[in-house]
Amino acid sequence: MVAKPSLTYSPQNAHNFMHNKLVVADGTVVTGSFNLSNHALNNAENVLLIRDEAAAEAYANYIGRLVAIYARP
Repeated sequence: MVAKPSLTYSPQNAHNFMHNKLVVADGTVVTGSFNLSNHALNNAENVLLIRDEAAAEAYANYIGRLVAIYARP
């Protein structure tokens, strides 16, 4: 099986979205397969809670880099 190549973000591309599921707050990272919606409450999902200031800072920096790259002008 050959993986389908990813497309670089462009508003003209068919799949111009990012699918990250994470929250960073108060030195804690919440991530996993859980969609942050009421509908997900009835699904079998995984959630990972990382209570670590350094990890939270790294994730926050990651989010900041994404915002800088993909922010609309």
